[in-house]
Amino acid sequence: MLRPYSPVAYLRDNKNRIPPILVARAGLDTPWLNGTIDRFVTEALSANLSIELMNHPLGRHGFDILDPDGRSREIIARTIEFVRTSLRPPVEARQGA
Repeated sequence: MLRPYSPVAYLRDNKNRIPPILVARAGLDTPWLNGTIDRFVTEALSANLSIELMNHPLGRHGFDILDPDGRSREIIARTIEFVRTSLRPPVEARQGA
């Protein structure tokens, strides 16, 4: 059974415990892979989760390495900022409260 490995099933089962999500999508990736990403994003939105989608319309799979253009740099910079601001512990935890 594949359900334990399904990100969509995980969202459905744990929607109250999901941290903010950032998804970077390569527009020129395989339709199968982009379809799974699209289903995940749709499920996250239907659960009203905090999700941000960044699409690189001309990006290939691995665009961060293969397509060194402005959109790739923008997505990489946003990803770094997202990790810094969205996934760090609350202030109380950082201050040892």
